[in-house]
Amino acid sequence: MPWSESDTLRIIAAYFPDALTNSELSDKLARITNQFPNVVSSYYIECRLGASSTQLDFSACITAPHGRKVLSDRGYLSSADDFSIPSAKTWKRIETFCTEWAHPASPFFTAVPLIWLEFDHAERLSDTASSPGIVISLGSKLLNDDTLGSHREEVKHRYALTRRALAILYEESVLGSTEGVLRGCFDALPEGGQMLYASAMLSREPAVIKLCGRIMSAQLPEYLKLIGWPGSYQDLGEVVEMLDPTTRFLRYDLSINSRLEPTLGIELLSDNHDKEHDERARILRRAVEIGLCTSDQASALLAWDGYSREIYPEQSWPTRLTRTWYMKLVLENSGRLLLKAYLGFTPALFSPFSFA
Repeated sequence: MPWSESDTLRIIAAYFPDALTNSELSDKLARITNQFPNVVSSYYIECRLGASSTQLDFSACITAPHGRKVLSDRGYLSSADDFSIPSAKTWKRIETFCTEWAHPASPFFTAVPLIWLEFDHAERLSDTASSPGIVISLGSKLLNDDTLGSHREEVKHRYALTRRALAILYEESVLGSTEGVLRGCFDALPEGGQMLYASAMLSREPAVIKLCGRIMSAQLPEYLKLIGWPGSYQDLGEVVEMLDPTTRFLRYDLSINSRLEPTLGIELLSDNHDKEHDERARILRRAVEIGLCTSDQASALLAWDGYSREIYPEQSWPTRLTRTWYMKLVLENSGRLLLKAYLGFTPALFSPFSFA
């Protein structure tokens, strides 16, 4: 990797907006990435929007070509002296997964293009090593209309990948209590729907498994009924009203512990670089009106998109450092609606943002 994490974080800190982050964030993120140096290709900072929220989470992407072998070989991830016992246990499980991911005979080897390591409450980070969750990409292929013939087999394949990964990352007791719900979330997918990511939130108690899927917008309510989603359909209707009615597909997040949780996330993505016609801008205006976001936060998000050319240490040629963002509407267990923003940044040539 030609771009070290510490250099990238030092450079990007100059672009962090005060309305969304804080001045100490870059140093705290550097402490996190020092645990696995020179393997991160892309980054996200998760911000909870609104006047009173200060929580910041951090995600670091490791791609198959540039990181899995390194992580599988680095025994210090699970044995460093300053790791607490719970932290060491978490890293050992991640290391075990990466070891299988790096083995050519493993189903992960060709099927998993990348993982994300996700750290909760980056703003609270102390000198003690942090325990992440792991987000596993189940493939980079989107099952569009011209590939529906392979849909059901692909769904079964991605369920098998998820089940095998979770067997490495969790105790059997956790898997046993979630097996039926987990399988139901895959089996109920309609034609064209698919699971994109499976997440093991290893630092959380009780254990939380997350699934991120893609489905036609019109199919979401029926799908949620089929899997027994216990949330409020009235609240879901209010979320859907905020979306562009012409949106054909949407991405959703489900949370599972021993059962399917009422929490539901709807991701708001955009490839439109014309800010006047960017669906995210319209949703932000509405979010400010109803108190989900402040006007300063909205302005900071709209200004984040772009790129800069940076000179890294010991390099004479400039690197393109790309900045991108998306949002997520979250229906919490309480029925409260929350808006999150994700600030992404990637040095040139190593962007995973083209993946599903």
